[in-house]
Amino acid sequence: MIDQDSPQVLALKERYKSSLEEKVQVLSDHLIAIESEEATLDELSELRSFLHKLAGSSGMYGYDDISAASREAMLVADQVDSMTNLGDLSVMTSEVVKLLQSHS
Repeated sequence: MIDQDSPQVLALKERYKSSLEEKVQVLSDHLIAIESEEATLDELSELRSFLHKLAGSSGMYGYDDISAASREAMLVADQVDSMTNLGDLSVMTSEVVKLLQSHS
């Protein structure tokens, strides 16, 4: 079993926490891209991929709220059937951004 209070684990957690601001920027950039009039399916795919990675990594580091919200947004992204129907995804992604900001 891994000692969650070991100096190595605490250092990893701190490094992840310090990366949250960068994740806010990346996710905000993805959000801007999908909300633009020229949004493409590739941009939607990139957003979904980022949300997938964020859901996994944030849960691993104890940010269960970010992980759950990222999973929900990812599921919404999976259900987008056209680039003109992005309202729910924008709202869910904005919620993930707010959670990231609250932890950074």
